[in-house]
Amino acid sequence: TLDQLSIEELNEVLIGAFFDMVRAGTLKPGPFGFRLVGVDANELFKSEKRHCDLCQEREKEIAKANGEKEKVTEYFHQAVCLAWFGEDFAFPIAWELVEPGGSELNTAIRLPDRLLPRLSHSIDFVLGDALYCCRPFLRTIIGHHCDPLVICLNTSEMESEMDFLMANEKGGPVLGNKLLGWEMLSSAWEKDVGSRLRIIHLKRNYAE
Repeated sequence: TLDQLSIEELNEVLIGAFFDMVRAGTLKPGPFGFRLVGVDANELFKSEKRHCDLCQEREKEIAKANGEKEKVTEYFHQAVCLAWFGEDFAFPIAWELVEPGGSELNTAIRLPDRLLPRLSHSIDFVLGDALYCCRPFLRTIIGHHCDPLVICLNTSEMESEMDFLMANEKGGPVLGNKLLGWEMLSSAWEKDVGSRLRIIHLKRNYAE
């Protein structure tokens, strides 16, 4: 398939299949009935030979036959994927290559910005790891009427607010009494992302 179709054509095939499966009820929502998609990057391949003009470059160190170490250029492709996380399985909806000199984050902002106008009625949350805890990503998702759900970086103002809350309030029980939870609405990034953000902190309430 990759040899026969361009990335744009393959994405259209995947998106068409996604809508077909949603209408047929094949793609069931994830935990608690929410319709979840996730954004993340994956390295497709790496080689010491250039594959095409879209190859990214980096240096790596290899050991020669005589034991000496030598630096060589390694070429690789990295793609950001938008995938459905359902009850039974994940399904890749679309993907985009990280361009030479580009970054995972910028690509991960372009991808939902391009796709969410078509997909927003079929999803509730867009999930991301701590890399995506930044104003541009959150603003993009919220701007397309979806809710972002990301891991909060401990360097943000929101984490400082949570530290203050935890120092002054006792956490409530979560999942029986397995976890303690604190929750608050933060206005720290409201001006930049267009919404207040709900911050949740969970702490184990049992010996590891």
